[in-house]
Amino acid sequence: MEAVSDTQWWNPAYLLGKFMLSPTLGRRASATLIDLILVSTLQYWVSLVFGVYQPVASGSENALLNGDGMSLYVGQTATLSYFWLAITIIAYFTCFEALFGATPGKGLLRLQVMNLDGGRPSVRAILTRNVFRLVDTLPLFYIVGGLVAQSTMHEQRVGDIIASTTVVARETDTRAATGVGRTLLKLLLVGAVLAALVGGGIAFQYYERAPLIIQSWANANNEYPESHNSTSPTSFNCGPSPVWYPDGRTDTRPIIEYAVGAPEWGQGIVTYPIRVYVWNSATNGGQPPTTPNQVSMSIISPGSDVFDGHIRFTDFNPLNGGWRIGGGDMGCSPAK
Repeated sequence: MEAVSDTQWWNPAYLLGKFMLSPTLGRRASATLIDLILVSTLQYWVSLVFGVYQPVASGSENALLNGDGMSLYVGQTATLSYFWLAITIIAYFTCFEALFGATPGKGLLRLQVMNLDGGRPSVRAILTRNVFRLVDTLPLFYIVGGLVAQSTMHEQRVGDIIASTTVVARETDTRAATGVGRTLLKLLLVGAVLAALVGGGIAFQYYERAPLIIQSWANANNEYPESHNSTSPTSFNCGPSPVWYPDGRTDTRPIIEYAVGAPEWGQGIVTYPIRVYVWNSATNGGQPPTTPNQVSMSIISPGSDVFDGHIRFTDFNPLNGGWRIGGGDMGCSPAK
């Protein structure tokens, strides 16, 4: 494979020609698209299990998915911090390449990750190339990685250069029967791990997801306190109505602190007692909080701005975020 001269690496015509004629670059792009669809689907489901709705003030740190350097932010949707989205990306590519030498996308396009000397890379090398994948995706859809791969002798992106790996075309399958047997065992292992992860995720949604939904509700309550009469569970205000002044000022009642009690389980329902301490401009002063603090029940003592209530969850659906807050299944009254 010829080296790229100093006058060629930036030449668009040369780079496009190399991309079209290369035995791997075009196929790598197609494989990447397949893997991005799969990893984005995985991120979306992880967000449904562990995500929390974040107010606009901190929304830039959270996204529903990010597989190609471009985050997707969706209003009124539970999201994860970019850290966990990045961990999902690294885990997906590292696990498949360590076990099979290729991700599902690479496997379908008959590509394989190899050392520069033609040997199988170590787990450390595979982890390294995929940690630096986060650099290759910048600014979006692998622009950095694609340009670097087109400009290097062995078509290496940044992660490949650091890990001394590359991606090669596997035109024929030369594995022996024993190799096929090992591959089947690995596929069974992957299937078992995926089944355990999905089962664990559904169990988490059933037993532990509801408090995260309450946290999302509390965050949304503070972002949209004026919508306290809405039937939408994300804009329910647990407390007195806002005070409206003739000059247009509003004394809204966002939540300063809230606490969640032990759940009460029923047939297809679960109810959580809640206690909230709401902001009052007359007693608290200053600006109302944008994000409430979660504390224990014993910390919030009854008072004029403290309210007890409940949130009842129904219609458990693991494909749609777990539990749902049904209409009329929230209520509050002054704490006693």
